[in-house]
Amino acid sequence: MATTYREAVAFDFAIQTRGASTLEGLDTWHAKADGKAAIDYGFHMIVTDLPDARVPELRRLADEGLTSYKLFMAYPIARSACASRRKSEAETSAASPTAGPASKTG
Repeated sequence: MATTYREAVAFDFAIQTRGASTLEGLDTWHAKADGKAAIDYGFHMIVTDLPDARVPELRRLADEGLTSYKLFMAYPIARSACASRRKSEAETSAASPTAGPASKTG
């Protein structure tokens, strides 16, 4: 008679503290689980603020195994940051005839 083993994996949302690094947020959540987990676990990252200087952290998070991020656009500060970034990209694009959008579609 064959025995079937099932893997159990839990995912939690690691939360970046506003103004802090996303990597610090991940470290905090790993510390909460360290020595307490009885199964494999992973995290989704909740990004609370993402100035341009922190964008490279997303690659490092992916290198650490995080493949999903959550950014709540319903909050005024997130909308403001995204609007500011779009305005900056539009101004850069308008100032340089050869500059295109940051990403291509289609």
